[in-house]
Amino acid sequence: MDETISGALDTLELNGDSAAYWLATLRGFEEVERSEPAQDWETFVQRFTAWTEQAGLPADVTHRFVDYAAQTYGAELVGHLAALTDEQVTAHCARAGWARLITDHGTDWAGYDGSQPHWEYFRDRFYVQANDIDPQVYAMAYEQLSPYDAATPPERYHALVGLGLPVDASAAEPASPETEFGEFPAQETTSFDEMSVEEVEEMILRYAAAAS
Repeated sequence: MDETISGALDTLELNGDSAAYWLATLRGFEEVERSEPAQDWETFVQRFTAWTEQAGLPADVTHRFVDYAAQTYGAELVGHLAALTDEQVTAHCARAGWARLITDHGTDWAGYDGSQPHWEYFRDRFYVQANDIDPQVYAMAYEQLSPYDAATPPERYHALVGLGLPVDASAAEPASPETEFGEFPAQETTSFDEMSVEEVEEMILRYAAAAS
């Protein structure tokens, strides 16, 4: 996929939920624009903004896309995106989501010490973070990490480094009995009043799983 087209998709902040709707909106606009093309850039922008607004899409995303189009293909950018297949857009969303996961949460692995409890803790937290971005990203994270559930510390270390995660070299050493159940990273305490129903339910499920 052309880097410029990929960059245009990035401006739309697509995920598994929004990609199909954005793509349908772009295809619909492209069909209308093809039958009666805008004669100038200002008219195109007005039409496109009105079209996406009617579709209920975020105005800030529309403006960011228009700014990007002005610097690249102009009005033709909509046609380029409308010509993409669903599979191409889905693949892009997955790649972009994975990159965001590594950028936003990769540094969390810096505290991993190589022990089995730490592996389970950091792995599961990574899964939650991935799923929060997109279920497709969770599937990618699971595919990358689950094969190492029964691996040795060195194998896990090299796998994590290969994914671009900042794991300390000490994590490659087998954990001693004294450190096998070392301390976990401190977590910020949040009042129940500040938590959503979903967050409370998730916490209850985590404690129930730990107790079983």
